[in-house]
Amino acid sequence: MAAPTLESTQTTTWATSGSTVVITKPTSLAVGDLMICRIVTSDGLTISNFAGFTSIGSQITGSPGAYESFLGYKIADSGDVAASTFTITLSNSGSIKMGSISRISNPDTLATNYKYSSNSAANTISPSFTGVTPTNHADGNLIMQFWTTEDGSGGSPTIGSYSVATSNPSWTEVYELSSTVGNDVSASMAWAARPEFTATGNFSVTFSASADSAGQILAITIPWTINVTESTTLSELYAPLNMSSTISESISLLEVWDTEQQKWVNQTKNIGTWTNQDKS
Repeated sequence: MAAPTLESTQTTTWATSGSTVVITKPTSLAVGDLMICRIVTSDGLTISNFAGFTSIGSQITGSPGAYESFLGYKIADSGDVAASTFTITLSNSGSIKMGSISRISNPDTLATNYKYSSNSAANTISPSFTGVTPTNHADGNLIMQFWTTEDGSGGSPTIGSYSVATSNPSWTEVYELSSTVGNDVSASMAWAARPEFTATGNFSVTFSASADSAGQILAITIPWTINVTESTTLSELYAPLNMSSTISESISLLEVWDTEQQKWVNQTKNIGTWTNQDKS
C-alpha cells in the first residue's frame, strides 16, 4: 500500500477584520481523506469553534505582539465532502489571521499514530528544533513542516531550505504567505515523503533575515492493515442404492442421588435356651 500523500491545499489571505476564518474545501476531497487545518492569528486569540477539527497542538512565536499557529485534524465524512467551505471561529475579532486546509490521501485514521513536535526561537536566521520519531508501519510517512515568522523591523523574511537532520528527504513548499496588511508576519508549509522510520533529528529552515519564529513538524503514517483470507469447502458424496448404513449413537446418563448418613440403633434381641436333644 502506498504511503500517505498530500493531494491539495487551500489557503486564505491575511485579514484584519471579523472573528472567523473561512477556508475553501480542498480540491477532490473524498470520504476517508485526512484534512489538516492550520490557523495563524495574532494578539493571543484562541479558537472557540474549530469546525469539527481536533487539535493537534499550537505554537506561539513568543515575542511581544506574538503570532500563534494552531493545527487540527479531521477525517473527512460525507458532510465534509458535500460542504463548500469550513468556518473556524476565533475568540474575538480585529486581529491578523489566515488559514489553510490540506487534503491527504491514504492516511492512518488513528491520530495516536501521528507524531508532532514544536518550538520557538528569537531573533535567528536559522532556527532548529527537536523533531519526531515517525510511527513504523513499513511503508513510509508523510512529513509536514509549518513555520511562522515575525520581523520586528517591519519586513517579512522569506523562508527556505527546509530540512531534517537525519535522512533528509526532498521538500516541496506548498505556500509561503506574507502579510499584505502592513504587518510583519509570514506563514509557510512544506511537505515530504520520507521512507525511513528513524528519528528525524532536528528540523530547521533558513530565513532571509533574522526573525522570531515558531516551527511545527507533523509525521503521518499509512494505516496498518491485516488482510485475512478464508475459504470454505463443501463436498457431497453420492452412494449406490444398495448401500448399508451404520449408525452409532452415544448416550450419557447422569444420576444424582441424595443420601443421608445411615443411623444405627441397638435392637432388643431374643434370648433362647438350647438343650441337647436325644437323637434317634
